[in-house]
Amino acid sequence: MKRTLLIGLALLVCAFSAKAHEADSTAENGRDRLEKLEQLADKAKEVKAKKAEKLVNFDMIHRFGFGAHGLSDVFSDKLMKNREIWMNVMDLSINPTGWFSVSLGANLKWDKFTASSANYLYVDGTDGNKPKFTPIATQQALYPGAAGEFDQLSSQLNLFSVEVPFSIAFKIEDLGIRLGAEAVVPLTSTQKEKAAYANTVSESKVKKVEKVPYYYGAYAEVNYDDLGVYVKYAPTAVVPGLVEELFTVGIVFGF
Repeated sequence: MKRTLLIGLALLVCAFSAKAHEADSTAENGRDRLEKLEQLADKAKEVKAKKAEKLVNFDMIHRFGFGAHGLSDVFSDKLMKNREIWMNVMDLSINPTGWFSVSLGANLKWDKFTASSANYLYVDGTDGNKPKFTPIATQQALYPGAAGEFDQLSSQLNLFSVEVPFSIAFKIEDLGIRLGAEAVVPLTSTQKEKAAYANTVSESKVKKVEKVPYYYGAYAEVNYDDLGVYVKYAPTAVVPGLVEELFTVGIVFGF
């Protein structure tokens, strides 16, 4: 009996020892993983710091922005959802010091202007494909099958442009300020319509809408590390006869 008890106690001690060893091993593995993550983070900071020390930097696709437009012209009450999305394609910067840099870049930009519920944004083919507004009821009348009942009848104008920003930047540790100007060249301007009624969905698109050859504006940004907020102001016509002045506020992500 004693022998049996001794064997049982020995097995119990062995089991507890194994569990304790397993827990210690798990904790040690966790500490190792944490140390590796910290080492990777330190290396990333070192790479970023070395990059900042270079006199000339060339980056591609390292910034994304999303903004909402504000309109101050006579059509501001007829435009509803006005926004832009842009992506940095290239950026060439000169860094004479660690806290100051000058850069020239190129962005791809998408702008969207949607007519309000009381209005319809259309393209006047008799007037050089100019974008114009008409009351939504005028467009509804072109769909006799709807009998005036629409689940959706919307119109929008989409611009795809190349943006060329020139800016100067000031940086103190992770806090930065960027100021500059930019020229924008619209490449395409399209009008889209979607009508949904009586289990019917109709979509149409006008691919060639009149556009301005270019417009320009000012840019300001405040960022912390890789996240920032920006403001744009374009004092010139962006959409002929529709948007004569444009103010944009948005957020920007860098990496």
